[in-house]
Amino acid sequence: MTASEPLLLQPQGAVAPVYYRPLQPKDFVHLKAAHAALFPIDYDDGFFNKATNALDRIWSCAAFSIGPYGEEQLAGFITAKTVCLHECDTADRHHMGLLSPIVDHDRILYILTLGVMDGFRHQGIASTLIQMVGQHAWETRCRAVFLHVITYNTAAMGLYTRAGFSCLARLPNFYHIATGRQPNPSIVVYDAYLYVLFHGAPGGVVTPWDMLNLAWTPVRSALGKIHSCMPGFCRQQKLHQYPFAPPPSPGGIPALPATDSNGNSIKPDSSGGATASSYQAHNSSDGS
Repeated sequence: MTASEPLLLQPQGAVAPVYYRPLQPKDFVHLKAAHAALFPIDYDDGFFNKATNALDRIWSCAAFSIGPYGEEQLAGFITAKTVCLHECDTADRHHMGLLSPIVDHDRILYILTLGVMDGFRHQGIASTLIQMVGQHAWETRCRAVFLHVITYNTAAMGLYTRAGFSCLARLPNFYHIATGRQPNPSIVVYDAYLYVLFHGAPGGVVTPWDMLNLAWTPVRSALGKIHSCMPGFCRQQKLHQYPFAPPPSPGGIPALPATDSNGNSIKPDSSGGATASSYQAHNSSDGS
């Protein structure tokens, strides 16, 4: 799917069709407003820049409808980031059964944010977006799709369960929210559930490809040492590209800070991004 070839779908009960396409730079303002309306934390502008420019291995898809004056209306969105397992938190890898160094360099897709706007819920948009992220994971050979869901979000739990995800663990004291926009402003610390959808071999199962990857690891290490000993002008320049996708737009940005301007904790992921957007499920369920 490309921006020039939107996917048109007609949700049940909808007057106008909803179409799907990747987020674009022109969506920055509307995406930021949607996150402010749906989630209990404030996101850094850097996150929206990455999401709307396909930077830092972030993939996106959004649902749009045409307004009364011919303008695009953001109906829903999903953002996800491709990471290698060695970049993931050890606890997550443990619960997924993917702690073995054999799979260190396997890719996995982390859902950052998912939301559906008021007026567009119960039309199958969230379910469609989850299907699309699963298709992207399959096409890019990711081993699994995973995310964290805050414990009070029962609607999101039902949504992901219906989509085939498994709840593998409860992670204590995972979130810290100090904006006052959480359901109970007096409670600032929350647990999270780890949800996973495996593609191919489930966690803990070693495949022939895994064994080949393990055999290649010492060779990769040796090549890295040789590379580091070369003069600078002889080294191949490292390219930061979105894996198995068109190269991202230029203009990379720094990683998100550990806390936002309101002092809310943002749990960093091992890749230097942030799972602050793990609050993706706060208002994500559209009832289908």
